[in-house]
Amino acid sequence: MFVQHDERSRPCCCSFISFKYLKTTTPQEEEMPKKPKPNNFHDELNFARFGVISMHSRIDREVTSWKSEFTINGRTFRIEAITPEGRPHGIDTDTLVAVETLFVASSCPEDNWVHTTAYEMRELMGLGNNGDSYHRLRQSLRRLYLTSVIVGRKTSVANASGRVTWDNVGVRFLEGIRYRDAEDANALSMLDGEATLSIRLGEQLAASIRNGVSQVLDGQLLHQLEQPPARALYRTLQAHRRQDDGTLLDQLRVPLAEWRLATGLTTERTDLVRRALEAAHDELLANRYLEAVSIEGRGKKAYASYTFAERGAADPALVVLLRHAGVTVSRATALAAQHPERVEEACGFWKAAGPARAARYVIPAAWLRTSSRIQANISFRKSSSNLAVNVSSGCRS
Repeated sequence: MFVQHDERSRPCCCSFISFKYLKTTTPQEEEMPKKPKPNNFHDELNFARFGVISMHSRIDREVTSWKSEFTINGRTFRIEAITPEGRPHGIDTDTLVAVETLFVASSCPEDNWVHTTAYEMRELMGLGNNGDSYHRLRQSLRRLYLTSVIVGRKTSVANASGRVTWDNVGVRFLEGIRYRDAEDANALSMLDGEATLSIRLGEQLAASIRNGVSQVLDGQLLHQLEQPPARALYRTLQAHRRQDDGTLLDQLRVPLAEWRLATGLTTERTDLVRRALEAAHDELLANRYLEAVSIEGRGKKAYASYTFAERGAADPALVVLLRHAGVTVSRATALAAQHPERVEEACGFWKAAGPARAARYVIPAAWLRTSSRIQANISFRKSSSNLAVNVSSGCRS
C-alpha cells in the first residue's frame, strides 16, 4: 500500500539521486575520431541460454509476465519473467551484448557500472545516427532494466509421488541506469547522444562475466547480419553449441518445441515457428555461419538440425595467454583468432625475456603473422606474474 505524502513539505525525489555522472561531452570530445568497432563482442553464456530476449522483431506488449521450461543440449531451464514494458526483443540482444562488451573493455569494474554515451552505444550496435535510433535504444534499455527473471535449476527428478524439486534464483540484466532524454514535437522520447549514459549490470550477470562464464561473438559476422532476429539466433546457437569444456559442437539437433522456447518465439504453431526461423536461417547460411540447416517432422515430433561452418573463432585459452602478457582484450582476441599456431611460442618468448628487460617489447611480427605484419605491444610489470585473467572475459582481478 502506498503512503500519501504532502508534496509541499517533501523535497523533490531528484534531490536523493546522484547525477554526478550525467554530463554532456566537451567540444574537444566531440571532435575526437570515432572509435573502431571491436573485432569481437563479449556475451555471458547463461543469460544467452535463458531465452528471455525473444528473436521476434515485434511482440505483444500486453503480455507482461510469462513462464517457460525447456531442455537444450542436456541442460534444463525453467524461466519466470516479469516484463512491465513488454518482453525484451528485437535490438535488445544487440543492446545487452554492447553493454557486456563495454563492461569487459573497462576491465569489469567492481561496482558493475559502465559509463559511456548513447552515441558510443549506437555506433557499437551499428544503428543509424538519427532520432529513431536514440528512441529505440532508450526503449531497449528500459525494457532490459525493468525485466526481472527467476531461473530454476532442477535438483531432483520426480519421485513416486511425482514431486520435483528446484533451486531458484532471481536475476536482472541491469541493476541501474542513468540517462538524459528529450522529446521532439511528436512526443518521441530519445536519448541525448552526447550526455553520459551510465549502466549498471545485474549482480549475477557481472559476476558471471568476471568469472569467465562468457562467450566471444564474431563482431564482423554480427555487423554483416542485417536483421536483429538473425543476430539473436546466432547468439543463441553459439551459446547452446558450447560444451562445458569450451569446445563447440559441429552439429546441434533440437526438438522444435523446445527450440521455440529457447529462442523466445511465442507462437505454438509449428508452421509459424518454421516461418519465424526461416529468414534468420537464410542470413546465417548466406554469411557462412551455418553450413546446413533443416527442420524435419511435424508437430511435437519436429526437430531442427544445424550444421556449423568452420570459422576462425578465438580459443579462450590463447586469449588468456596473451592477456597475461599484457595485450588488450580486443587485440588478444583478434590475434588468437588470426594466428592461433603462433600464440604459445610468442608468449613463451615473452616469458623467457623476463620483466628485467626493457619497459616495452614488441613480439616479432613474423611470429604472429601470415601475410600481413601484426605487432602486439607487451607491457612488462613486476606484478604481471600474479595477474589473474579470466578465460573468456579477459577481466583482470
